[in-house]
Amino acid sequence: MADGDKELVKNYFEGFWQGRDPAVADRYLAKDVLFHDLVDNPLGLTPGAEGVKQIAKIFWDAAPDLHMTLDDVIAEDDKVVLRYTNKLTHTGELAGLPPTHREANFPGIAIVRVEDGKIVEGWQVMDFVTAYQQLGVIPAGPPPAAMRLFIGMKGKMYARKKRKQAAAAQ
Repeated sequence: MADGDKELVKNYFEGFWQGRDPAVADRYLAKDVLFHDLVDNPLGLTPGAEGVKQIAKIFWDAAPDLHMTLDDVIAEDDKVVLRYTNKLTHTGELAGLPPTHREANFPGIAIVRVEDGKIVEGWQVMDFVTAYQQLGVIPAGPPPAAMRLFIGMKGKMYARKKRKQAAAAQ
């Protein structure tokens, strides 16, 4: 079934994410599809297929020229893996971030699970650090000295807390 699922997911990606047709999402996504990266999101998205359409609209409004290139599609059992590249110009608000009018080119990977001809579950990761660096939102390269100091102190405090918890549990 992997080949049929692979074709289904490819059609979803091309029709919805590249073609921007919400009807394609309705055709290929289960109404209650669970994309784990959208759970407890700060944007208050609706769960399921409607939430997927909402996040797509956020991206499309923020970057009308968004182009997603499908680089690889791999399928095994009931899962399909997509590796893709996003290319965009940030000309509209993106989750509270005002337009930077800069371009970004960054990768993403999605794993989806297919059941009974519908995408029912997914996990997705996009390299937003690279995107935000290219958009000028965060600096490229290592963090500034003050931030490195803060991160180091937080790390030591966290390690101390974990050691105390481990000692109390014994």
